[in-house]
Amino acid sequence: MENASLVDEYGYVKDGKVFLKGYLNYEDRQIGEVKRTEQEALDYFKNRFIIAENKVSQLEKDIDEAQNKGSYLTKLVQLRKKLLGFDALGISLPCSIV
Repeated sequence: MENASLVDEYGYVKDGKVFLKGYLNYEDRQIGEVKRTEQEALDYFKNRFIIAENKVSQLEKDIDEAQNKGSYLTKLVQLRKKLLGFDALGISLPCSIV
């Protein structure tokens, strides 16, 4: 993160690329590139995080409303895998299904 030109709570911009800060056992990783300005790039990836939050919320709602909750296990596992590599910046409150 040294020499980063713009640093945010969840990520940073370095050499025209946007990076997600490492967390838990995951290292920092590149999630995109700066197209216009560095701040717009960070804002874009923060907005993408809202997409991920909505997917989790929708699945949680679907599971809560379902009688056969076990039928959602595969969807839950797939969403979890997808979220690990999702290019977005943010942090959410703990969810009861993830």
